Amino acid sequence: MARRVVSAAATMAAVFCLASCGGGDDDGGGGGGGPSGTTTSSPTGSASGTATAAPTGNRGGEDGFGYTPWGPDDPPIPGQYAGFTGRSDEDLDCAGVRDQRPAASGEPGGDFWDVAIGVCEALRGDARWPEATAVPGPPAGDNDYQACLNGELAAMLDRALSWHRSNPGRHPEIDYPARSSSPCQRRLYGAEVLSVDAAEALDLGPAGQVAVRFGVATGPDDREPTATATVAGTQTEALVDFNETGFARLAVFFAPAAEEREVTLTVDNGRGPIVETVTLPAVEAPTTEPPVTTEPPATTEPPPTTEPPPTTEPPATTATADD
Repeated sequence: MARRVVSAAATMAAVFCLASCGGGDDDGGGGGGGPSGTTTSSPTGSASGTATAAPTGNRGGEDGFGYTPWGPDDPPIPGQYAGFTGRSDEDLDCAGVRDQRPAASGEPGGDFWDVAIGVCEALRGDARWPEATAVPGPPAGDNDYQACLNGELAAMLDRALSWHRSNPGRHPEIDYPARSSSPCQRRLYGAEVLSVDAAEALDLGPAGQVAVRFGVATGPDDREPTATATVAGTQTEALVDFNETGFARLAVFFAPAAEEREVTLTVDNGRGPIVETVTLPAVEAPTTEPPVTTEPPATTEPPPTTEPPPTTEPPATTATADD
């Protein structure tokens, strides 16, 4: 898609604990090779996607179990996850999950999706519960956002299998969320500081500047995130590096400075502002050497003209006596 400037989001004056989101690029990732920066983010989930609490309001105990925190507003969650959203058992799109699963049976991660589809079909009443008693480890996602979603899905599957073991022959009653409350959709991914060379390689912003690049989930209806970066009270708008289904990556560019600076990123993806602080290391601005003056070549004088030797007159003839 065409890269463009995105509009400013509201600024939040918040500073949080030091943490790095990490990043598997995915996509468009990497590009480092530059000065290392530190990031501080709001507490909105685990980078690995493994920390997932049961969503508030979902029924548990004897009647059912806590479902995923994904509401029907969640597509653009990629298709294999969107099949689990809905307002009732009948809304679950297990066939869609099967068609869009990223790993087939027998492939790495395939066992995880076998269990996921089995639980989905059992909730719909289309099939018996899977025989698995434990959830296989979730596979790596295509990016950090999907890895986080895999963690939330794995936690729900574990609750489902545990409930079924304690309630054989019963069908759970699930309070499906009316709206999303997924921490995975309210955090930044892989915030990194790019050197001048790495920033220029994005072919996105001005030349000769450093950049901060980060990923974030898109919002409801695939809403494209907006972001600003604030340094010493001055705001800079973010540029969209790329936007895929459910996930976008943005970058903000800054002139190099000789002192360390803190940058406050404020991002809005339609699910509330997300704030993260990034430390830009000191970077000396590149110096431009003056062009070397080249002396013109010395002028070569033409060789002196050589005068021809003077003509020698023949000796005069002397008359003899006989004459």
